[in-house]
Amino acid sequence: MNITPRLHTQVFWRRKIEAAVAEPDPVKSNTAITTGHAELGRALGRMIPGPNFHTWAVWGSSKAGETIRGGGNERAEWEVPLALAVVGGLVGLLVAWPLAAVGVVFGWLLARILIAVGTRQAARLVLAGNRLVLADIGRVSARYLALFRFDRHHDARKLADFLGSLPDDQELLRRAFACYHRARYEDDAHERDRLVWEGNCLAVLHEHYKLQPYIDGAIPWGLRRYVTARLLTYRVGSLQLKVSAPLPKSRFSTTDRTVTEHLAIGPARATNWADLRDRMQYVFALFAAYHSHPAVSDTQA
Repeated sequence: MNITPRLHTQVFWRRKIEAAVAEPDPVKSNTAITTGHAELGRALGRMIPGPNFHTWAVWGSSKAGETIRGGGNERAEWEVPLALAVVGGLVGLLVAWPLAAVGVVFGWLLARILIAVGTRQAARLVLAGNRLVLADIGRVSARYLALFRFDRHHDARKLADFLGSLPDDQELLRRAFACYHRARYEDDAHERDRLVWEGNCLAVLHEHYKLQPYIDGAIPWGLRRYVTARLLTYRVGSLQLKVSAPLPKSRFSTTDRTVTEHLAIGPARATNWADLRDRMQYVFALFAAYHSHPAVSDTQA
């Protein structure tokens, strides 16, 4: 994407974000949100080296699109009905053996109904959460682009004014953009990568504090560990990953207590995606493990 002057204005980004969020068609809305993250990620990437929050958000939004379209449940669509059919048959046998067949049919039909209802609810909540993220963090990124895109030297007062303008409920974003800005002027490559990683962790934690009710409502209580272990696969560029597969301990360290509280001590793997701490330990490790991988920034994949 060629950067033109209009891409540095808040008006341009505000219109783009508002159009994506307001689009009534769920699939088209999610596609526009994914595109918005990709364009914001590339624009910020010209200022801040390495994958930023929006670069990563492309892949989260792509996974959200699968849920919104009703996909990703192929395994559950036969495993869950089979399990409930077996349970129904066993219950039928315990009551009276002629009822075993009835129990099997009832269990199968109940599972199909629950999956259909759950899929619709998950699609609705995932889209609402995806819209919230772009509207919230996207506007802050747009302001940063508009204010700092052409700066060649660090201006401490200008940065302080920008960070101070963010409301209290965006405290984690203040710290995230402070990290991004420091990375922009950092000469040491490892420290630069570490700062961007820390900024990404703070931004995604801010996001997931707000997303928690949506994620909690989208995953059925009794199936959370099953969904995490069996269904949550996703794509990052050409890479096919799953949240239940362990990732190595983060190669980056931080003194930010908010990040360390959600940082895995050793290898990280998600076991319950509805649990915020469990989820963040995996995501923070993911950000570290693949920070320099070219697939992360391959938003055309």
